[in-house]
Amino acid sequence: RSRGKYGFVNEKGREFIAPEYDDVYLFDKYIILVKKGDKWGFIDRKGNAVTEFKYQDSMGFSEGFAAVKSDYKWGFVNSKGKEAIKPEYDFVWRFEGGIVVVQNDGKYGFIDKKGKAITPIKYDDVDADFLGAKFIKVSVGSKKGYINEKGEEVIPVKYDYADWLPDEGIFRVCIDGKWGLINEKNEEIIPLKYEEMEMPNQG
Repeated sequence: RSRGKYGFVNEKGREFIAPEYDDVYLFDKYIILVKKGDKWGFIDRKGNAVTEFKYQDSMGFSEGFAAVKSDYKWGFVNSKGKEAIKPEYDFVWRFEGGIVVVQNDGKYGFIDKKGKAITPIKYDDVDADFLGAKFIKVSVGSKKGYINEKGEEVIPVKYDYADWLPDEGIFRVCIDGKWGLINEKNEEIIPLKYEEMEMPNQG
């Protein structure tokens, strides 16, 4: 940093990008996020601009994509600085397992790296702890279910409670106070007829 501006030096202390930026944020293998005035943009490691300085905000890279905010909408640029997914979402998460959660009008859905919708934007909640996992818990109203990495509802969104037990490859589910177990094909293993159900590792 020099005179309130940021630049870059290498491990030998040699300046390779002049200090002309108001802020810097993250490194990718090929490009760097920098700020001029109140806008963010991307430069390469020679200091050449690879995007316009037009973004209001950005997140770090994940799986080769960085979320960017333009005109109050979020989209993604790739590692070459190309706007790969047009900013058209109220909010987005980071890519995990080749898909990402997007939000519009208070509803959530999923898209892939080409920007193609793999689910409708219809869910009221998505369990962020499951992002990148084999199955992701989603909710509509008070009902819960699970989708897979292809966006398929492998467990219908109809359960009052639904817990995936990955070690056993089963789901503990409940409707109207009755508990049972289903497998990953949504087939009943134990009918939903019990008032309580605990798995052995839950004590």
